[in-house]
Formats: sequence, structure tokens, C-alpha cells
Amino acid sequence: HVKVVYCGVGPASSTDVHLAATTGAKLIAFNLRPPAPDIDAQLRESNVELLQHRVIYHLLDEVNSVINAAESGAAGQSGSTVEEVIGSATVLQVFPLLLSRKEVGKVAGCRVEDGVLQVTPSVVYRVIRDGEVVYEGPCSSLRQQKNDVSSVSKSNECGVVLDEGRFGGYKAGDMVQCVQQRTQRG
Repeated sequence: HVKVVYCGVGPASSTDVHLAATTGAKLIAFNLRPPAPDIDAQLRESNVELLQHRVIYHLLDEVNSVINAAESGAAGQSGSTVEEVIGSATVLQVFPLLLSRKEVGKVAGCRVEDGVLQVTPSVVYRVIRDGEVVYEGPCSSLRQQKNDVSSVSKSNECGVVLDEGRFGGYKAGDMVQCVQQRTQRG
């Protein structure tokens, strides 16, 4: 049996997290900024799952799988996608991506502020400007001193190429997040 506990608009609040924790509910969000750091901490402490998507079809698919799992009596068996920010970096400068002396895209010159940036199939990258996600998708490569690398750790600088260089909307000061996506079961 699935029951909607509360509906509202805007980012998740402390009250939303408290209500979800006391009722055993999940929070569902569409096309919102990432939660504020205090709300994110409260979500983790309360063990409340936030299902958040920017593509409505992905959100509907996940809600549908949660409903089907609950109705079949196997809640959590089908799994849900859990996201964890494993690294973040600040864009310091934007450079042209050159191929045979012709500009084919842009490279973000970044400093890793927290965690680690890595290139693996299970991660997605987000570019956040003024709290808004302006890009979400694959990272084509990470570069240090013109060498491709698989990961870059905190306090190091690197070049980030997103979507084969097709994403070029970086601005100095943007935040680049490396987000690990995994399916959580049971």
C-alpha cells in the first residue's frame, strides 16, 4: 500500500525531512537544486532517501519501481538509484580544446576542493552555477600536465573535458561535481 504523506513545492526543508523520517517515507524531488548542506546532513542522519531527478521520465520510472516493489511486498528488492557526491572542484579558468590546432570544444581548468574526481562508467558530472545545475552528463577525460589521468584528488589541479568537449558553458567560479551513481538494494 502506497500513501502520499505530503505534497509541496520548492527545495526539501527540515520539516520535510522530519516528516519523512517519522513516517518512513521517501522524499521525491524534480528539477531542484541540490539540497542545502544542512538539509543534506539531516537526510543522512535521519536515513531518509531523496529521489531527485532532472529528467521527468527517470523520476517516473524510479517512482514506478518503488511503487511496484511496495505492492509486491518486496520493498527495496528492485533497488533504487542512490547518488553520492564523491568529489567537487572549482573552475578557475576555461581553455580551448584544440585538435590539429582547431578549437573543437572547451576544457575547464579546475582545482579539486573536496574528495576525488574520477572517470568511470558509474559516475556522472554536474556543473553548478549559483545553485543551478547547468550541465549533467559524462566526463570524457581528466588531464594533468597534458596527460590523461583516471582520477585527481583534493588540492590538485586538472583539466576537465565534459561530453567530448561539446559542453563549453563553463565560467570561472562554477562548481564541478563528480557524482557516484549506484543501485541500492534491500
